[in-house]
Amino acid sequence: MAVDKEYLVCLFEEFSDVDSDRIDKILPIFASQISATVFGTQTDYATALLLAHVLKISKNKGSGMVTSKKAGDLSIGFSSSSDDELGLTAYGLEFKRLRRSCVVAACVV
Repeated sequence: MAVDKEYLVCLFEEFSDVDSDRIDKILPIFASQISATVFGTQTDYATALLLAHVLKISKNKGSGMVTSKKAGDLSIGFSSSSDDELGLTAYGLEFKRLRRSCVVAACVV
């Protein structure tokens, strides 16, 4: 299965409002950064996670995950991390987890 808007929305419904043309235009950028050798059968999922991460940051106007909310006088706090951009969204964190599970350690014989 290839990653496209239908696949992305099937996994992450919140992106149903994202224009298909936008996805089609930016998807090759992220697909080229994912190694099928490393991710194997999880390559499409890894690509979708990386795309979702960037789309989420775009929706949040560059901010991370919401870490606090306040009703009176409306206040919302976002996480920030200059050294770990993948830590800014749940999708990025899942990508990191998946990447760790796919890494094969070197074996000395």
